[in-house]
Amino acid sequence: MSKLSPRIILIGGGEITKRETLAIDKEFIRLSGGKKAVIGFFPTAADDSEGYMKTFTSYIKTLGCQNVVPAKLSKSTPEESTKLIRKMSGIYLGGGATKTLIRIFKEKGTNREIKKALRRGVVLAGMSAGALAACDYYIDPDTETEKQEIEEGLGFQHKVLCVVHYQQNRAKDKLALSCLQKRFPDYEVVGIKEKRAILISGEAVKWLG
Repeated sequence: MSKLSPRIILIGGGEITKRETLAIDKEFIRLSGGKKAVIGFFPTAADDSEGYMKTFTSYIKTLGCQNVVPAKLSKSTPEESTKLIRKMSGIYLGGGATKTLIRIFKEKGTNREIKKALRRGVVLAGMSAGALAACDYYIDPDTETEKQEIEEGLGFQHKVLCVVHYQQNRAKDKLALSCLQKRFPDYEVVGIKEKRAILISGEAVKWLG
């Protein structure tokens, strides 16, 4: 079986309760198989929040996709999460704390299983913290402006680095963008605003929203 180029959507931010990323989420579902898609939702960065999980599940179902698989890593073994991932045609990494998501994924081995899923053609979307974690490197937006420490992500794609919740006139965001550009000249470094996203498919990068 040949390996496929990962298809990954990096979302800068937005409230799904207000349907702020509606066009992006519709495209994610379409790429994942439309009404037949099986969407796996990882609320890991938000400490497996029950409320977040219920809100996301309800929202996705209003978009015509009824198969939503919540993946609560705090309540499952690595073997159980692996079985869930193998059922998914689309994977969504929710927002929250990037470091929490990365730490737990590595502890459970979830990052390795998702990389395998991407090679099978499964589509991945990351919201905010989920978007940062999908990159090779990132700067945590919660750190102090002057520190700008570069952290290692999960490396689900190797083309783009991003700054999420990007505001062009915010000094902290401009500094983070500049820092990543100088440190990693071989990557495409982008600032992704609220309600916007980029779709990475092989070497192609397309803006959404």
